[in-house]
Amino acid sequence: MIRVLLQQNTVAHYRARLYDSLSREPGLEFEFVADPRSDTPFMATALEAGHRLELTACRVWKLSLPGLPEIYFQPGALGRLLVGEFDVAIALGSPYSITSWLMLLVGPLVGTRVLLWTHGLLAPESGPKWWLRRLLYRCSAGLLLYGNRAKVLLSAQGLAPTSMFVVRNSLDPDAQALAEVGLQADSTASLRQRLEIRPGDRVLIFIGRLQPVKRLDLVVRAIGALRARSLRVHLILLGEGSEREALERLAEQQGVRPLVHFEGAKYEEPEIAAFFGISDLCVIPSGAGLTVMHALGYGTPVITHDRPELQFPEVEAISPGETGEFYREGDFDSMVDVVLRALFPESMKTRAAPACRARILADYHPTRHAARMAEAVRSAMAGAL
Repeated sequence: MIRVLLQQNTVAHYRARLYDSLSREPGLEFEFVADPRSDTPFMATALEAGHRLELTACRVWKLSLPGLPEIYFQPGALGRLLVGEFDVAIALGSPYSITSWLMLLVGPLVGTRVLLWTHGLLAPESGPKWWLRRLLYRCSAGLLLYGNRAKVLLSAQGLAPTSMFVVRNSLDPDAQALAEVGLQADSTASLRQRLEIRPGDRVLIFIGRLQPVKRLDLVVRAIGALRARSLRVHLILLGEGSEREALERLAEQQGVRPLVHFEGAKYEEPEIAAFFGISDLCVIPSGAGLTVMHALGYGTPVITHDRPELQFPEVEAISPGETGEFYREGDFDSMVDVVLRALFPESMKTRAAPACRARILADYHPTRHAARMAEAVRSAMAGAL
């Protein structure tokens, strides 16, 4: 039995199914270490969202210095490693985590191979920031990456591709499928009625935190531009965040407040399924990440911009014409035109839904995610022999 210590600052609500899948991997015994409190505003933890999770609670301490990123330290996680009971540890792959640096230093002393779970690179990097990141990565027994692009970029910058494992990311598509099966026709009909969605109207949706990086103001403006063409398109926002008040004001200014629906954060899939059941398209103007997987899991194609270096790894799940479309980054008219063509005269979702679901099941399912992580652990053990 291979004993694995999995350290993260916290366990977000969407990680629950992955952790459950990891705990079922044959031949591996995991101990999950994290702070039970959220480290991100407007992001619930797995425990806060009601998921059962066996967790070794270790508080994360933060140090904030002017002009520098936050630095994290989780002494309890380091203490668990020092016990010497683990064959492999998976640590947060951030150069700003003191915990990760110390785990890489101490791991070999107690016979533990340390892997890093990280985005890697989203764009080419140079200078002191890259030197620090490269040192961190080279000290590890391997990297668990969210996407292929990161592996390509890191390889181009001199890291050995054999020590990189693309594990991707995951939510819980099985729970989404069950929620869809249980969806009643009258529940979607009553939802359309409550939101005053008329026959012939189209519906855009976004689920996630309402953050500046998402540029959701562009979607609100797009609703106004389409309305100027006498097209009624609604926008459903499932989430909370620092941008909510500004988006509400913008919707008023654009004269589309009745078409923009702020429904708050939702964590129960049966409730979320109803909103996706009446939606035609998911639009993420920038920073496309987990929202991509949530939408595709419900058979809803995704539109975002075409510059991957400004996106998150999950954008790799979008295939133009199959699971979504791209518009020219920074070109508002291009975004409006792409959205228009995906909605009229027929909703793209009608033909794209099977491909969207298939993409998730093939590459972004938690059991596949867990299996890839387990493969990396076994590879690390093989390298130690």
